[in-house]
Amino acid sequence: MTHHLLSYAYSPTQALKSDAQTQIQVQAAVLAIEIEVKSIPNFTKVSVKTTGSAIKTLDLEFLSTDMAEVEALIAQELNLSIGQVRKLARYQINSHGTEGKIRTK
Repeated sequence: MTHHLLSYAYSPTQALKSDAQTQIQVQAAVLAIEIEVKSIPNFTKVSVKTTGSAIKTLDLEFLSTDMAEVEALIAQELNLSIGQVRKLARYQINSHGTEGKIRTK
């Protein structure tokens, strides 16, 4: 029986697309947003701490170091207002290997 199943001819009607993107939505409450701006190599790393979901941390990266743009991108990704992002955010600037915090919650 196993041999018969393995030799069964299968002709799919649609090809599987490997380049297709799947969009997911997760229902979780955001506890904190850690924003780390890296001037070298010029990107921003964001770590989002959540509750109410199996996903506890969500890591994002943006090719921008402009705070207004990064806050807008985070708000868009998390479906939050910019005001909510600012209330939950902690910022850190890293340039040339040095670190300095510019605002903490």
